[in-house]
Amino acid sequence: MAEQPDVVVVGAGVMGCGTAYWLSKAGYNVLVLEQEAIACGASGVAAAMLEAVGHGATLPGEDPLTELARASFYLHQELRQGLQDESGVDIGYRENPVMHPAFSEADVASLKPLAVALQRHNPMVQWVEGHTLWDIEPRLNRAALGALVSQQAQVLAYS
Repeated sequence: MAEQPDVVVVGAGVMGCGTAYWLSKAGYNVLVLEQEAIACGASGVAAAMLEAVGHGATLPGEDPLTELARASFYLHQELRQGLQDESGVDIGYRENPVMHPAFSEADVASLKPLAVALQRHNPMVQWVEGHTLWDIEPRLNRAALGALVSQQAQVLAYS
């Protein structure tokens, strides 16, 4: 007779697989039940993104949600290679630049100092001007005076 699981996880989406992964790392015998296939439901069509700056673009310690976003970004960077080494499966992790463009002097006055301050805590953040903007994103409106640029990560689910 097969060993009984300590925990049964229902659903093999992002949350279910993540829960099962960490429980198994903690020594639990985990059984994952899925009606169809891994990430075939909401996880397979979600456009979830993790941004190194966070959606609020605030300094560390100012916004708990931004801190959570930043921690999640770094956790996914660490997990990416470990998961591939353990499973042999490319989880579809990709990093892409994210721009917060400035189209007015007021935008520059708020975004540029923020970029400089954030860069002290996160080397992936930078203030970019001129042709470098269009090297990063050729379709960006040429009226942009500059941009706070960071990185975002996506895990592209394949069903």
